[in-house]
Amino acid sequence: METATRTMEKVVQPLISAIADAQKLLLNSAHEAIFGGEKDLLDAGFSDGGDMSDIELEAISSKVKALKKLVMVPQADWNKNEIAAATSALTEARAEWNKKASAVEAEKEKAEEARKKKAQEFVDLQAQLLQEAESANAEKAAATDGSGGAAPVSTPVLPMR
Repeated sequence: METATRTMEKVVQPLISAIADAQKLLLNSAHEAIFGGEKDLLDAGFSDGGDMSDIELEAISSKVKALKKLVMVPQADWNKNEIAAATSALTEARAEWNKKASAVEAEKEKAEEARKKKAQEFVDLQAQLLQEAESANAEKAAATDGSGGAAPVSTPVLPMR
């Protein structure tokens, strides 16, 4: 009987190790999703009681809370399917938010580039107008000096009393 028990323990040990490894992997996956979700919320300026106007951020916040609740119970009471589903749902919500945030950031960059382009066009136009004005003044001065027209008159400086 004792030999049979030892044999069974040897056979079961790899299964016990596999279960423990699976639980560690599940917990690590859940923690990564939770920490990533919290980081996304912080980066977006979202906090409990804060801006509730963004549906994606609300979804991330509620999914983080739900996943935390699931993993905060003893491992013996875990519902692994619920934890895996909650982790997946949080990961999907984060992906949606990151997609939206990337699109908003790209739009901001595009608007900034357009603003810089307009500013440069304005500076170039000012330089062109200044150059044309200087050229016109130079032509006018050359025409006045070279055409026999009236020469510039200098005003004498009178001494002060």
